[in-house]
Amino acid sequence: AFLASDHPNLPLYGDDPRSPERRKPFSATPVQIGGAQSGYLYVILGGEQYDSVSSMLADSYIAKTGASVLGWAFVAAGLAGLLFFFLLTKRLRSVTATVSRFAEGDYQQRVEPGSDDEIGQLGRTFNQMADRLVESMAKMKMNDALRRELVANVSHDLRTPLASIQGYLETIFMKENEIDEERRQQFLDIIYQNT
Repeated sequence: AFLASDHPNLPLYGDDPRSPERRKPFSATPVQIGGAQSGYLYVILGGEQYDSVSSMLADSYIAKTGASVLGWAFVAAGLAGLLFFFLLTKRLRSVTATVSRFAEGDYQQRVEPGSDDEIGQLGRTFNQMADRLVESMAKMKMNDALRRELVANVSHDLRTPLASIQGYLETIFMKENEIDEERRQQFLDIIYQNT
């Protein structure tokens, strides 16, 4: 059955010649001697040595204890790795939280560098950048206030002569027939000086 099928459902179990009550995985191949098939090679996988080693390991206190210790060592190493990873990324999470609060508009936020490693350097660089940004924003606010004051002053300085010009022109237009030439010339001189 094993040789007749191209793809048998493995593993196939067959008789163990040394232990007829047990069945074990096997492999088989035809054997040719002198060009003619003279038999088969039948090999049991996991013979007596395998059975004795596996039963010894199954019954061995040292093997069980060693496997248990090894398992607990893997668990402890995994937990230590997670703790170490948490401690390593704690400062990075702190920097990220500070930068996020700064981005949301709390411009007084600063990173506490703590050490001279890369995360400490990143914190100091962020603090310098934040200080420059806050300083630039203060300068922009001051420049904006100065610009507004300049516009207010200029508009006030323009409003006074324009009001004077408008008043004299209205007087000339309203009393055109009543104003003599000398008075008209005086009004025009005032308008000219204001412009």
